[in-house]
Amino acid sequence: MKYQLWDVISYGEGEPLLPFNLLKESDNFIDVYNEFNNNKTPCVIILDNKKEKIKIDKKIKIFESPDKGKTIYERYSGDFNNRKKVK
Repeated sequence: MKYQLWDVISYGEGEPLLPFNLLKESDNFIDVYNEFNNNKTPCVIILDNKKEKIKIDKKIKIFESPDKGKTIYERYSGDFNNRKKVK
């Protein structure tokens, strides 16, 4: 099991953030978390568990706001292409 720290980008306003560059990888979560805390750019920690496939429940709804609450989008977990604007 590996923990990975990735910086994130968005391809445009209102688009979801996507992992872009791998910054650090380690078996030790604390090492990756310390790097996360020291990083000044937006980033995300991902668990890379290739031995066991993690089942993602597509019924979990995710609510995102790229503009700090002015616009809210709803999508299902793992589905980055089909999102809808929430009134």
